[in-house]
Amino acid sequence: MVNISQVDEESHLVEALEGIRVLVGESIQVGGVHVYGAPWVPVYAKWRTAFNRDPAQIGDAWATIPDGVDVLVTHTPPYGILDRAPHGAHMGCPALAPHVEERIRPRFHVFGHVHADCGAVRRGGTVFINAAAVSDAYVTRRPAATVFDVDLE
Repeated sequence: MVNISQVDEESHLVEALEGIRVLVGESIQVGGVHVYGAPWVPVYAKWRTAFNRDPAQIGDAWATIPDGVDVLVTHTPPYGILDRAPHGAHMGCPALAPHVEERIRPRFHVFGHVHADCGAVRRGGTVFINAAAVSDAYVTRRPAATVFDVDLE
């Protein structure tokens, strides 16, 4: 058993589990599809959670995402896209939005974090998927997984 509080927040702890690959600011090729994963979120509350970044510095993390990504997986949504909290405010990351929409332009951008605004929408050439599977009270209310097909052509 691992005591999470003693593990560096960017460790690849879960890689020890068979068949699972955690992408912490890195890419992998899956069947010719370029997938990049980044878990960072802007600090949004008084308490710290895993992979928090200061909002003034999180853009530096997004700038490391390479071009040519087909599927971008982030924990936080970009600002203004499937990011509304129950009270109506946008909770996405303002620094992520221009990297996704203007530079990276992946075919798919999959994220969660804002549980209340799950679903999918196409903007430009990107399909944005908020795959959150629980309510704000952490009660499962949707299918446990979101499945989508990536055309290999």
